[in-house]
Amino acid sequence: MAALVHLTCFLSVCLFGLIGNSASNPIEKTCPELSHEKEQREVNKTFARFLQDPVLSNYMFNMIPGMFDASINSDDKRCEPYSKPSRFHVYGPRRCGVPDNSRGLNSVSSCPWSIEMETDNFRFPNTIARARCRCTSCMGDRRKCRPVESYIPVVRKHCDIKTLRYEYVPCVEKVPVGCTCIENINKH
Repeated sequence: MAALVHLTCFLSVCLFGLIGNSASNPIEKTCPELSHEKEQREVNKTFARFLQDPVLSNYMFNMIPGMFDASINSDDKRCEPYSKPSRFHVYGPRRCGVPDNSRGLNSVSSCPWSIEMETDNFRFPNTIARARCRCTSCMGDRRKCRPVESYIPVVRKHCDIKTLRYEYVPCVEKVPVGCTCIENINKH
């Protein structure tokens, strides 16, 4: 009887450990790492399947409102990041009103932006450049600064807890590519 109690406690701790850690980082806790070559083959196969879809593979569709909204991934929890990606600043002043000698579009816009790199080790590509609006209001008027977003195909690395094997899931990710001025919605 004591052995059964110990086994039950052991299983409870193990299962709680697997389930409890799944939100923070299930991959490190449950799935063995693949070699770089095997992982690259899996990512390439997933991108190849992704590119066979005529809508998802055509980058021009991301300009049509509603065509690439967040509902594409909404039913697939595997497309959500496992942990907060790391970001670091790479280009342009970070704050509003800071003089910038650059003549790039990101600096001369009435809604200037800087560039940061975001790294997510459970996504391919691992690192993506993202625009970050430097100001909340547009320079010289009362309109608001908002990011201009595009959508890119990515592959997310997901550990299937049942099989303890990686799945490589095609997803679409919204990425800010610049900033623009919009009318203040609360004004009306």
